Amino acid sequence: MPIASMKELKEREELKDKMTGDHHAGDDGDVPKEALEMPVDGERLPTDFHGIYHEKQIGALCAVHALNNLVQARWFDEVGLAEVARDLDRREAALLSSPVADHESQNVRGDGFFSVQVILQALQRAGLACGQLGSTANRERGDAGYILNRREHWFALRRIGDRHWFDLNSMAKTPQEMSPAHVDLFLQAHFEKGYSVFAVRGAFPSHRLERDAGALAAAVAACASSGAAPASSSTKPATQAFSGAGRALAPSEPEVDPALAAAAAADPELAAAIAASMDDVRAKKAKTSAADDRDAIRAARLARFG
Repeated sequence: MPIASMKELKEREELKDKMTGDHHAGDDGDVPKEALEMPVDGERLPTDFHGIYHEKQIGALCAVHALNNLVQARWFDEVGLAEVARDLDRREAALLSSPVADHESQNVRGDGFFSVQVILQALQRAGLACGQLGSTANRERGDAGYILNRREHWFALRRIGDRHWFDLNSMAKTPQEMSPAHVDLFLQAHFEKGYSVFAVRGAFPSHRLERDAGALAAAVAACASSGAAPASSSTKPATQAFSGAGRALAPSEPEVDPALAAAAAADPELAAAIAASMDDVRAKKAKTSAADDRDAIRAARLARFG
C-alpha cells in the first residue's frame, strides 16, 4: 500500500479546494450548525441514542469516533490506531532504509489525527474491506456503511435494517436518519464538495435494532424529532407536489431536476427542503431561466444537506 504523508494529504486537500472552487482553507466545511453554536462535549454526552451508538467529538479524535460509529460499538481507540500508525511508520522507514526515530510520524499527529492509511489498515484488521469510491459517489445496493473525509474531519454513515441510514457525524449532538434516496444525494453532494468517500463492506457486527422493529422505528422517530425543522405551511404542499414525476409545479414555477423530484417522492424532508428553496428562488428572482432555477434549487439543497 502506498504511504501518503501528512504533507501529501494536505496538498491533496488544497488541490481539491482549487478544483471545487473552495478557496477558504480552514473554514468549517460541513460541521453541523449546532456544533458551531455550542461545540459538542464528547466526554460528557452519552454514546447511546435510543439504541444507536453515537460517539461525540473529543479533541481531534474524529477518526476514532467515525470508526466506532461505523461499527456501532467501541472497537477502536487512539492507542490501537497509534500502534497501526507506528507499524506504517516502521514499514516506511524500512523502504527508505533509515531508522524510524529519524522521521516524524507521517501517519499520526500528537493531537490524535490519523492518516487515511491508518483508517484502512484498522478496518482491514477488524475484518472489513474499505475502498474509495471513484469519480462519482455511486453506492452499491449491498453497502452497509461509509466513511467520509475532508481536510481534518472524518465521519460515518451506517445502514441499520433494510432501508434506514444514519448520519453519525461526531460533531452533531444526535444521529440523523436518512432514506436510501437521500443517501445517494448526500454522497454525491459531498463528493462534489471535495470529500473523499469510502465504502466499507464485510461482516458488520449484528445490531440489536435489526432484531427489534419497534425499537428501530422508535429510534428513527427520535432522530426526526431531534433534527426536524419547525413545521411550516409549505411542508404539506411540498410533499404532495413531489408525489408524481412532473418536472415543474406550474409553467411559472422553477423547474425541478427529475432525480430530485423522484427522490423527494419518498422523502418528505427532502421535499420540504426543495419547496423552501423554490420559495427563496421566487422571492429573489422571479424571472430567471429554467437552467438558473435548477442551479439555485441544487445550491439550496446542498446548503440544506451539506
